[in-house]
Amino acid sequence: MILILADGYIPLAPIAPVAQVILLIFIIVFEAIFISKRIEVAHKKELWWKSSLANLATAAIGIILAIPAAMIEAWLLFGWGSQKQIHPTLWWVACILYGVVLPWTVWLLCYHISWRTEASILARWLSISGNEENLRISVRNAHRWSYGFFALIVLLGCINYGSELFL
Repeated sequence: MILILADGYIPLAPIAPVAQVILLIFIIVFEAIFISKRIEVAHKKELWWKSSLANLATAAIGIILAIPAAMIEAWLLFGWGSQKQIHPTLWWVACILYGVVLPWTVWLLCYHISWRTEASILARWLSISGNEENLRISVRNAHRWSYGFFALIVLLGCINYGSELFL
């Protein structure tokens, strides 16, 4: 078990932060374009920039919220005496927390807080009267498309990595 974790994590450790920044830039651009195409305003360029800034604000909030989640993740994986042969109860608790609780918590924090906060910021900045619901739906759908697209990339990466483990 320890070797699999080392084989999976150590080669990716220096790449992960750079890849996350690149993905964040893509997400910001994608969502800004998506939202600006669905909201009727006089100045599309202003909407695009305000959408990008709101997305950066929610990214900052996400980073602040992700730090404790990453610490818990590292604690569950590398600490806590959670090896099945030594402490079976701790091992099962770590598996449940890591495999079930942590992903749903991150989904709740990343996805829901992100799109709701971004929609709230944009509604204040744009002061669109009578079109707030369309703005919320556009922001929510932009997040769904970007999260779905990157979920496919992560899934393909996992399948590729898993196929190499079992060959």
